[in-house]
This record gives sequence, C-alpha cells and structure tokens, in this order.
Amino acid sequence: DFNVVCVYTDYTNSSGESAIPADWVKVVAYQNGTALTTLTFTGEETNGYKPCDTSVQDGTTAKIVWIFEVDDPEAEVTVEVKDL
Repeated sequence: DFNVVCVYTDYTNSSGESAIPADWVKVVAYQNGTALTTLTFTGEETNGYKPCDTSVQDGTTAKIVWIFEVDDPEAEVTVEVKDL
C-alpha cells in the first residue's frame, strides 16, 4: 500500500513522431521542500488514465497520469509542470 497523489493530464503529442509523455513533460511533486518519488505502474490504468510512460502517436491526445508517493499524509503537496 502506498499513499499517493496523482496528477491527471490531457497530453497532446504534436512532436511529429510517437512520443512518451514523461520524455517531453517534466512533472515534479514536492512535499516539505523535496521532490517525491514517481511511481510508474506500466500498463495499468488509473481512473481511466494511462501511465506517463505510455507511447502516444503524433496528433493524438491521451489521458495521462503521473503518480507520486507521498512521504507525509498531513503535509501539503505542490506540483511543477514544464515542457522539456
């Protein structure tokens, strides 16, 4: 069992080739000033969203999730999202 926080996104691949969202978008969750561990459950959907290591064809929008293990269930989590 894990305490987790999920970041749900609609990822549109317009790279001109198949792409893995985690290679094109940097998503980092922080708690108490430090980055949380990213969990990837390859091949498993979470609430209808595919994991961030899923290949997405050019011109396609997919529902993608980043999952982070929470260190302290009582502390606030902040998230940064940046294109790479």
